[in-house]
Amino acid sequence: MSASQDKRKRQQQRAEGTDKRSIAEREAMKNKKKSDLRWTVTAVVLLLFIAVIIVANTNLFHTGTKSISIGDYKYTNAEYGYFYKTAYYKFCEDNRAYLSMLLDTKKPLSKQKVSADKTWADHFREAALSNMTQITAQHDAAIKEGYKLSEEDKARMDKEIDGLKQQAEYYKFASLDKYIAQMYGKGANEQTVRKLMEITAIASEYSKNKFESFKYTDKELKDEYAANANEFDTYNYSYIFVANAKKPETPAQSPAADAASPAPSAAAQSAAPAETQTPAPAETDPVAEKAAEDILNSYKESVKDKEDLTEADRAAAFKKAVLAVKSEGGDVTRTNYPGQSAKNADAAVFDWIKDTNRKAGDVATISVPEKGYYVVLFGFRSTNDYLTAKIRHILILAKDDNKDGKTDAEEIAAAKKTAEELYATWQKGDKSEESFAKLANEKSEDPGSNTKGGFYENIFKGQMPALNSFIFDADRKPGDTEIVPSDENYKGFHIVFYSGQGGTYADHLADIKLRNKAYADWSAEFVKDWTPKINNFIMWFAER
Repeated sequence: MSASQDKRKRQQQRAEGTDKRSIAEREAMKNKKKSDLRWTVTAVVLLLFIAVIIVANTNLFHTGTKSISIGDYKYTNAEYGYFYKTAYYKFCEDNRAYLSMLLDTKKPLSKQKVSADKTWADHFREAALSNMTQITAQHDAAIKEGYKLSEEDKARMDKEIDGLKQQAEYYKFASLDKYIAQMYGKGANEQTVRKLMEITAIASEYSKNKFESFKYTDKELKDEYAANANEFDTYNYSYIFVANAKKPETPAQSPAADAASPAPSAAAQSAAPAETQTPAPAETDPVAEKAAEDILNSYKESVKDKEDLTEADRAAAFKKAVLAVKSEGGDVTRTNYPGQSAKNADAAVFDWIKDTNRKAGDVATISVPEKGYYVVLFGFRSTNDYLTAKIRHILILAKDDNKDGKTDAEEIAAAKKTAEELYATWQKGDKSEESFAKLANEKSEDPGSNTKGGFYENIFKGQMPALNSFIFDADRKPGDTEIVPSDENYKGFHIVFYSGQGGTYADHLADIKLRNKAYADWSAEFVKDWTPKINNFIMWFAER
């Protein structure tokens, strides 16, 4: 090609944009546009992320938008949080004696398992949604039937709010709303709590009336009790458990110890700790078995040839036999449980206790493989045919005024003085049950009864340990009053008014079981068309 032709070709390529320089310029421009686009997208994403963070830290997704719809009712995250925390607090209170065995209140619930596929957060979420559904459906029906908040419920709500205010002040929160937000979650405030308390109160009244609408004849009650006698009867017994010694720890074998041995399976490797096999109780333990037999024989020897022993005499002799025996290998747990329900005992113990041929003073050792040995003394079996009781009471609690975490003698004395002054004030009046009820509503510190005139009914033996002797005194008659100290789970004083007797405890147990089944069947049918619809995006902000 001649020089002139080559020149013309280059000129033509430049004109068409196909020369190397033009191609390079276009490629550079293209890369620049891509880079600009990436930066633009990154900036937009960053701005959106910042916006989400800012919004998430406001109350927009907690009070400004609805996350749950149930029928025509819509709830915010703040309202959902109230039901969630209410379910959580109730669970903690109901199980406070052994709560630490179930969950760790200092760790996130989403990090703790109830079962293999469910966390505690899942559990309380389900409980909250179930309660919301029940309450919403019942409240809807109640309003349509003309239910309104009663004066009693208004008074109870005001007391609960006053209690929250006192707690907010005690813990030095800047306001009640800040304390409520801490208790129930972001966005919750006094208005939220009052609204949901009112809905719940109206629904509860509707539910209560439905529960009480189920009626049963005497024959139905007797038949129900007879069919469930092993479950209903009360058992008085004492026992001691002697645990088997642990199996000796097996040191882990080093890889070089036995090269010919086959490698353990993956399951075995994951099950065993790095250094030792986990100790487990032995199938049987001669030392524990001997300790149990020694307790049994010691007890038998102590009551031999003694006639007219009372249940209390036998229980005392049993406890003495337990304390006299020292176990060299088994772990003798020196705990005595007279008068407790055998239904909570090991199945093997319950099978022995519920035997209809069992009589007062029977004693035995019961072996439970891989656990240990029970030594059990049978007291009596009650068919619960005694009459229940009705009372009113005013509870005055000892206050921890110096905030040292306990109630001292001076604080207990102050509570006693308050109780005596209130009692004297009532005695100066007409001494009627009506005036006592009015005083209970004004002064009692028992939230379970201080809007009901301090009233409790269907009280059974052992239900109120501090008051049991007063309530079930053989000479007790309606109108009797007394100040009774309490040193059970709390320190304080009860001013008690005895209102009279109710029906038998046996009938009460049968009645409750029948009602519970009837109510559960009704409730399942009642809410079957009420299904929560959840906006998972909005809900995420409540559960993050």
